[in-house]
Amino acid sequence: MTKTFWLAIVLLGMLLTTLTFAHSAEALATPPLTPLEQLGKSLFFDENLSKYGNQSCATCHDPSVGYTGPDSTINAHGAVYPGSDPALFGNRKPPSAAYAGDSTLLRFDGSAESWIGGMFWDGRATGAILGDPLAEQAKGPFLNPLEQALSSPEELCNKVQAGAYTALFEQVWGAGSLDCTQADIVYDQIGKSVAAYERSWEVNPYSSKFDKFWDKAKTKRLDVTKITTSNYTKYRNLGLTDTELYGLAMFNTPTYANCASCHL
Repeated sequence: MTKTFWLAIVLLGMLLTTLTFAHSAEALATPPLTPLEQLGKSLFFDENLSKYGNQSCATCHDPSVGYTGPDSTINAHGAVYPGSDPALFGNRKPPSAAYAGDSTLLRFDGSAESWIGGMFWDGRATGAILGDPLAEQAKGPFLNPLEQALSSPEELCNKVQAGAYTALFEQVWGAGSLDCTQADIVYDQIGKSVAAYERSWEVNPYSSKFDKFWDKAKTKRLDVTKITTSNYTKYRNLGLTDTELYGLAMFNTPTYANCASCHL
């Protein structure tokens, strides 16, 4: 054996060790989904939960594009997506399904003179029924004739029964819980399961440049929600450029853009 051969073997071993360690570190940083979150994920990606077995939640909330609509052609021309019935279209662009789980119950804030919380611009998923606006929102597309277009909670329940995750459903919600004579209860459990997945680290990794800036600001005891055009220089050297900081300050300042009044 030549020295070159043995050097190559050593280098290959070092590379494999490094890759194994990196993989192990990543696994430790991203814990497995809980059973409830995994159930929600199974429901989220199941195309069979639609009228023609061709549309899942992920069809309009694709992970590869931030859990929103993935078709650039559609996005450029109206941005409303066809439903399970391709002749029918939704009436709004799919919003991102990520980072929405902290929305509170819909309420009117008298001091701010504005409505806060809930899901949808028209407030139809208030959270008043299930105590969770995200779970109420998650139920909507299954029975919406313009989206997944199922006819009833009973039909949805029957399709879930035909899935490969029925044992997981009963592990999460109890033995015998997938009972389609109690379809309204199952329907609520489906909504809560999908909401759990939408709140998971997999959908909300909080790993963006802005998230890192936010975390650094917290270590300096600076509240990013309080940034304005008059104090933005205090937030320098935390990960954003001066231009980005000033844009964020304008976004947050009532007398300027005030974007934050609707986009908290």
